[in-house]
Amino acid sequence: FDSPYHYIVIQVSPPTETLTLRYAIQKALQQLFGLTRAGILIDVLSEVTENVDGKEYGRVVLRAVAEDIEFVLAALPVWPDPTMRVVEHSTFLPGIDVKDLK
Repeated sequence: FDSPYHYIVIQVSPPTETLTLRYAIQKALQQLFGLTRAGILIDVLSEVTENVDGKEYGRVVLRAVAEDIEFVLAALPVWPDPTMRVVEHSTFLPGIDVKDLK
């Protein structure tokens, strides 16, 4: 199965609204790779808030073009606020564990 897209599940702390999250990802890409890579298109497909051991996290599914995925995966964990942690990623959306995402 050859998909032009790659899907990423991230955990965000604190939970962040979509526009703020997209801005943080763009700034992380710009910081690491410059203005050209800051323009990578990233779609936010789903967002939920989950409670883990009394702490709230956002669980977000992102979609990016497969050829840009290395840049996105490298940029996400370096941005300090909000903290973004890659939980899982795949070229096949039904193959990732999205838990209770609606």
